[in-house]
Amino acid sequence: IDRIHAAGFRVTIETEPGNTLLRRPAEVLEFFAALGRPGKVSFTWDVQNMWQTGTFPTIQAYRELRPVLGMLHVKGGRAERPGGPLVWASSLQDASWPVAQIVSAAVAEGASPVVCLNPSHGRKPPEGYSWSAEDYLRDIRFLRKILGRQSS
Repeated sequence: IDRIHAAGFRVTIETEPGNTLLRRPAEVLEFFAALGRPGKVSFTWDVQNMWQTGTFPTIQAYRELRPVLGMLHVKGGRAERPGGPLVWASSLQDASWPVAQIVSAAVAEGASPVVCLNPSHGRKPPEGYSWSAEDYLRDIRFLRKILGRQSS
């Protein structure tokens, strides 16, 4: 981290689903405190990856992660019950988590210089659901609408 930072680059750490030590916001904060490198390294919150490890995405989770957040990584996704585990792949507009609230807060507060967008994970897609170029464009238009930007 120190060498990369000294070379003039930004360092960010992102988790993947599965066997990760960073399943909850408190664990992320403890990890960054243990690193002891404030201002040199940040956290990329892949909302869906953390959801897959057991933390449903909420504005409270965002607020907890905010002190170390450097980038927001979004994907759709749906649960079978409110606040439940990720089951279905979906667009951002159809997601079970509060996409607009979290993305708006992160951008308004300058927590993320970019918003990374990827297709949704999920154990199974809803019937008739498959990703196409139009799905990516729909998610981009949805993000632009949230952020009050002209859609093209």
